[in-house]
Amino acid sequence: MAAVVNNLRPNLRLRRRYLQTPVRMYRNEPGRRVWLVGLVHHGERRYFHAIKDLVLALQGQGAAVHYEERS
Repeated sequence: MAAVVNNLRPNLRLRRRYLQTPVRMYRNEPGRRVWLVGLVHHGERRYFHAIKDLVLALQGQGAAVHYEERS
């Protein structure tokens, strides 16, 4: 199972038997924020639910979401 990693862990990592992906926030001088949500294309259902919940929460705070769509 892959898990969401907080902003303090910037890289993909293995923790015990779990792959964890980074979620990072960058802010420029005027205060504009950009969130990068790392994903893997293989994981347990709860990983994808956690990512979806995170993205929906960011959208609820006014974030625009850009993503790669499967063809």
